[in-house]
Amino acid sequence: MKKWIRWQGLGTFIIICIVMAVFWLFFADRIVKNTIETCGTKALGAKVDLGSADLSLFPGGLKLTRLQVTNPDEPMRNAVEIGAIALSLDTLNLLRRKVIVENMTIDGMQMDTPRKRSGAIANKKTSQTKDNARSDQAKTPCTQMRLPSFKLPDINKVLSSENLTAINAIAAFNKAMATENEKWKQIIRHLPDKDKFDDYKKRLARLKSGSGGISGLLGSAGNAARLKSEIETDMAQIRKVHTDFNGKLSQLKKSYAQIQNAPLDDFKRLRTKYGLSPDNMANAARLLFGQRICSWITKAKSWYEMINPILNRPAPGDKTPSVAKPLRGKGQIFRFKEYNPTPDFLIRNTKAGLILAMGELSGIIKNITPDQEILGFPTTFKFEGQKLKDAKRVFLDGVFDARKPTEPKTSIAMKIDRLALKDLPLSTAADLPVTLARASADINLKASLISNDIDALVKAKLAPAELKAISKADAGPIVKSMASTLSGVDGFSLKASLKGPLDGYRLSLSSDLDRQLGKTIGKALRDKTARFEKALKKGIMVKVDGPLKNADGQMSAFSSIGKQVTSRLKLGDDMLSSIKRPF
Repeated sequence: MKKWIRWQGLGTFIIICIVMAVFWLFFADRIVKNTIETCGTKALGAKVDLGSADLSLFPGGLKLTRLQVTNPDEPMRNAVEIGAIALSLDTLNLLRRKVIVENMTIDGMQMDTPRKRSGAIANKKTSQTKDNARSDQAKTPCTQMRLPSFKLPDINKVLSSENLTAINAIAAFNKAMATENEKWKQIIRHLPDKDKFDDYKKRLARLKSGSGGISGLLGSAGNAARLKSEIETDMAQIRKVHTDFNGKLSQLKKSYAQIQNAPLDDFKRLRTKYGLSPDNMANAARLLFGQRICSWITKAKSWYEMINPILNRPAPGDKTPSVAKPLRGKGQIFRFKEYNPTPDFLIRNTKAGLILAMGELSGIIKNITPDQEILGFPTTFKFEGQKLKDAKRVFLDGVFDARKPTEPKTSIAMKIDRLALKDLPLSTAADLPVTLARASADINLKASLISNDIDALVKAKLAPAELKAISKADAGPIVKSMASTLSGVDGFSLKASLKGPLDGYRLSLSSDLDRQLGKTIGKALRDKTARFEKALKKGIMVKVDGPLKNADGQMSAFSSIGKQVTSRLKLGDDMLSSIKRPF
């Protein structure tokens, strides 16, 4: 009779099953937990902690509790903390080494929470990343804008430290004029002078008093013709010199006008450099909001750099295949063509609850994968909250499109209605610290990031609003008037524009507070500036007075040369007229 059951083999099988069950019961969850912490820390460059993990295969699922991701710049704070994550796994695809999550639920997600233990990790790359972040911050306009100084400098110190261009210009003009005067004096010396024309007069007089009948008359006419020819030759020389002189005089007059205006040019330059103007407060928005907005931009950028590797697999640089001998026993990984290709990692639908200071938002995220070019769909998200603790409505949606890995595109739109703000520090300037005591804000944001170029616009209207500005006891009247104006504000608008490369963007800020502050301090600045400008102009004119007088003398000397040429030209014309009259 045959034995249908081999008890030895059955016992071995039961023992193996018991060992596997025990292993699964006691070690599987711990392995999953350690794997998530290790791989998450390596991928994000920040310590990842997980409270517990519960893995099940039939049906496939995973539950995670208290996931903490450390802020790499602040090891005692979490960038994000999640209370619980539940997801359903496609068990069949797990056998194909693909992690496909159909649905995932995230509960209790919070930002910037405190940690009990430091999350710092000993990683050279993290240190290098911080150094790069500081370098990037130096390129961006995130430095605190200082309040303009309303103290006018000492005029004597300004004029002693500044090189006046007028002095150099006048000196160059005087040198050129000295050369021209000497040159034209030499030219005048070679021109027919009064003595020569007196000689012509004597000769003409002798011709007119001559006698001898017809033969004498004919001889006088011949001598008169020769005399006329000599005078015309001299006159041609004088006329040419007269023409050349007038041309040179015209050029020198232009140069003379320029050096006369040179002190005014110096005055305008120094007034702009050292003077006061309401234009100094033309961008109060940057003074009040620049540092705060820049800190938000820096934080958003760090979030993008943390999430980007998860959603966008780096594009290959050189696609040329390289031939390498595989290591013995290591083998090679091949990806075979699939009829219905799916990414190696994909979370199709995620429901998330985001806890913010203003209240809790609920949202949906679709198609989380680093292989969008395989899936054919971008990652999208949408969050919304109604009647929150500190806001009437919040709406946020966006698209992360990396279907072309070489040209990823991100777009975000956000709208917040009636956001309640309280005790928000704005300007930390020592001369004039400003705090937003309370405000109700309507905020609209539209932003796009294509490859590495950002284009964002934020518009905010705060009404009612209350600003708290405190000036020092020893502050000047202008700073005190600014503090008074800001403290009396009951509402204002703000616009911020962000354009350019992500590592070197241009931030433009404007607000109707610019106009209000400019109007308040305008009169005080104008009165103070008028006194400064008067003293500055006087000081400049004192320094250029001597060189300008020298230039005046040079021009007068040159003009006298012109009078000599004109005088000789008149003598010649009179002589020619005398010859034309009958003898």
